[in-house]
Amino acid sequence: MVSPWITGALGWAFFGPLGGLFGYAAGSLFNAAQRGSAAGGGPQADSGAARNDFIASLLALTAA
Repeated sequence: MVSPWITGALGWAFFGPLGGLFGYAAGSLFNAAQRGSAAGGGPQADSGAARNDFIASLLALTAA
């Protein structure tokens, strides 16, 4: 299991604040996918995930 805080810290170290945000998000998604596969089902896509993806993309575009 990968801690989101570890991936966030690595992202921050290599890519700065935006890397930290994306690293934390990647660690959280990885944990959710592992929990979903351990329970017998895959990760479920919902409107909340689509909204979060949009927000992350918007954040990346405004930071550039």
